[in-house]
Amino acid sequence: MSVPASTLQCCGEDLLATPSFIIQAPTPAALFGGSLLGNIGEEQLRSTANFTLSITLSGDEWSAAMDTDDALRAELLNSLVATASSEYGWNTVVRGHLGLETLVLDRASHSVTITLPAFPLYDTNAPETITCTVPASAVTSGNRVFASPSFRIRTVSGGATLTGRLLQRTTEQDIRGAVTGSLTFELTIFDDFFTAMVGHRHIDPAATVTLLEGVRSAQSEPAGWNAVVLPALTKVNVERRTPTQLTVTLPRVPTYDISVPETVTVFLPPAAVSSGQRIVASPYFVIEADVGRAALRVLPDPRTAAVLPTTSATAATSTALSEASMRDLYPPSIGLVLSVDSWLQTLGMPTGAAATEALLAGIVSAQHEPYGWNAVVRPALLYTDVYRHNASTVTLTLPQLAAYEVRVRVTIPTYP
Repeated sequence: MSVPASTLQCCGEDLLATPSFIIQAPTPAALFGGSLLGNIGEEQLRSTANFTLSITLSGDEWSAAMDTDDALRAELLNSLVATASSEYGWNTVVRGHLGLETLVLDRASHSVTITLPAFPLYDTNAPETITCTVPASAVTSGNRVFASPSFRIRTVSGGATLTGRLLQRTTEQDIRGAVTGSLTFELTIFDDFFTAMVGHRHIDPAATVTLLEGVRSAQSEPAGWNAVVLPALTKVNVERRTPTQLTVTLPRVPTYDISVPETVTVFLPPAAVSSGQRIVASPYFVIEADVGRAALRVLPDPRTAAVLPTTSATAATSTALSEASMRDLYPPSIGLVLSVDSWLQTLGMPTGAAATEALLAGIVSAQHEPYGWNAVVRPALLYTDVYRHNASTVTLTLPQLAAYEVRVRVTIPTYP
């Protein structure tokens, strides 16, 4: 700032005021807009035309050259760049193939709008992030301007298949006592890739741990897969073979104990694959529960019979009853002691009628006399004749059956 001499009482010279100060112009900015920012997927970009992308300036103006300079307009179109490249991705298929006719400048709104045609060849295995740095010659400030926010083109997720030993018949005993390294499954993905760190044990195991957390059972028993096997799976159980294939080896888990079969499915989390999409591998695999064993015993008089002992039977047995006792006013009761399994809680109850009747239907004589067990006793049995004492013991109280008559010894076996 200069002070004129005419305003001063002395010196007769202009004075320069110090210090000087600067008034800064607003920082130029560019803002993306348009329908292309609406979470568009690669399949839409392949098949649908007329997606729009606008770039609106703030604190700057489009240069006059943007009206007439085709080379400058083409440079702006080519400034739309994907941060990562794939063979048929944005940088190959879209960039360099946007014609000048796709760009329209509107000075009133300080924006340019690009209308995209469909790109049938666009195909990528990972989401693409698109950025734009507006060329310095395209704006009056002469400074390059970064457009924000960057936007993504979603990829279509691929699929995954399971193969290996666990897809064969596997029992809970296999899980408890298998030789180390013998229980494996191979996971292969297609139209996608595992992310870089999956299967790397020492660099960054987080992605591998996340993948293992997706190997889950549909059941939730206290000592089942989710409770004892899943926590035992660690990064050392995963071997990455290729970008699309890995092997998971199960450790031996002695505490594994289930009462019903478990269905295990592999869910690949978004962080484990390049597409960033959740993938469900197929098929699932099933771990069979150990088969229970039942021992049949006789309680001579239901009026005085105590609850059967609950010690596990080591083998199936058969019991012979006298023909006369079957016709007695108080026929004997039959007790079934179950081991390595447990009886349904609803046996003998209306809500468990179907299961109880199925149990009764399985008590079959090896002989087929006209007035024997299969002809007289079995049809007379009702679900209400069964009483569940506890998880391992039930009793069947036989009705009085005056018509029962046999000529040969009748054997009624129970089977493991």
